[in-house]
Parts: sequence; C-alpha cells; structure tokens
Amino acid sequence: MTTAASPPLCERAAEERADLAPLFADLVWPRSMIDAVLEGCVGTVTAGAGDAPGVAALHAQVFHLLGGDPSLPAAADLVQSLPAGQLVVGSAAWYALVKERRERAPESWYWRTYDHTRLDASELKRLAGGAHAAYEILPLDAGLLSRVSQNRDQTETEHAFRSDAELLDSGFGYCAVQEDRVRSVAVTFTRSSSAVEAQINTHQEHRRRGLATATCASLVLRALEEGLEPHWSAANRRSEGLAQKLGFVPESRREVLYLPR
Repeated sequence: MTTAASPPLCERAAEERADLAPLFADLVWPRSMIDAVLEGCVGTVTAGAGDAPGVAALHAQVFHLLGGDPSLPAAADLVQSLPAGQLVVGSAAWYALVKERRERAPESWYWRTYDHTRLDASELKRLAGGAHAAYEILPLDAGLLSRVSQNRDQTETEHAFRSDAELLDSGFGYCAVQEDRVRSVAVTFTRSSSAVEAQINTHQEHRRRGLATATCASLVLRALEEGLEPHWSAANRRSEGLAQKLGFVPESRREVLYLPR
C-alpha cells in the first residue's frame, strides 16, 4: 500500500490572500503584520494547494507566521520548508510541530508587546523636536533612501515591503540627517489598512543624541494623524526603553522561535 502524498505548497498572489484570514483568526500577535500580508501590502504567502487550504505561512522579512491545522500532512512540509536563521510565530501546536520536525532545535526568544492607546500627540510632537541641534529630522524620500542604500555601514532600513520603492509608495519613514549622512532612520516595517509596525535603526556612534526618539516620535505621530494604529514590538532593552519613552505601555511577553543555522 502506498501513502498518499501531501498536497503541494503554492505561493499566493497578493490579490488571492483574503480567503486565508480564517487560518489566522486565533493568532492575535503580531496582528498588524498578519493583516498587512493578508491584504497584499507586504510579504509573500505559502499555502496548501486548492481553494480551501488547511495551512498557510505568511512571510514578512525574517518573520514566518504559521496558521491553520498543524495536524495536516501539509503542515510538516510547510515547517520543513522554512529557511534557517528566521523567526517563527504560531500557536502552541505549531511550535510543537516546529520543534519536532526541524533538524536543529529552535531557540525560544521573547518579545515585549505594547499598548498604543495611551499615546499623547502633544508629547510626541515635543519628542519629535528634541534631537540634537546638529541633526535635521526629515521625512524619508527617494533621495534619502538612496543615501541609506549607498552607506549601509552607517545605517540601513529594515522593512517587509517587497522593495524600497513599495516602502515609499505604501509606507513612510523619518530620518535624522547630519552632513548629508543619514544617521538614524525609522520606517513602517509593515502597513495594513488599519495599522503600522515601527522599525528603527540608528548608527551606534550617533546614539544617545535623541535621534531614535525624534524619528520614531515623528513616525508614530504621522500614523496617528492618518488614523493608523502604531504597533511596537521590542526584542531588546534598548527598544523597550524607547517604546516607553514614546508613551507605549508594556502589554505582554510573546514567545518567538528562532531557527538556528
């Protein structure tokens, strides 16, 4: 007797993802990232074949978000297809499958999430103007993004859009500029119809000068002005401190699996 092969995995086009939403209904974090991928704004999607796939993975830069029924044969194929050096988010059942099926045991990392509902627009405006006088805070545009790309030893943009052009078209950001060099850049890591996830990078030699605070405050303030929920997730103490300085309130601690190389 032969065993039936599991259905093949297929990539979903941006306009063909909406029907996958029920597979991720119980995955509350990172909701802004999930919605952005399902809406076709960022990232890619791998799903089981057919009109009603039982499993799917949403890919947003280094994040892989797993949804559906992990007991299905296609779930094991999905888990084994994930590249090393990446971060996995899913339910407890998905985590159990990842630990069972990966050749190298994943590592548990913990991220802090934040409540944005008590942000104060007037305080954000004050913080946005508080950078060191030697720096200018400017909205990200094609010229500034080109400077960042040319000087990746200084700083860089990290986002889940399919290209820098899509970041400029669908997202936004702010830079701290000194002597024509971008020293700090805050961007929308993802953007959905209702929310953004923030991402910040500051050159190590230009930290402690209010640059991350000013660029992030500008980004969060713009999100609020556009009716978007600003979401923040922190993987380290520096990010946690910046979140609270901006007015985000600690909410919960989330486990993320790292797939070692």
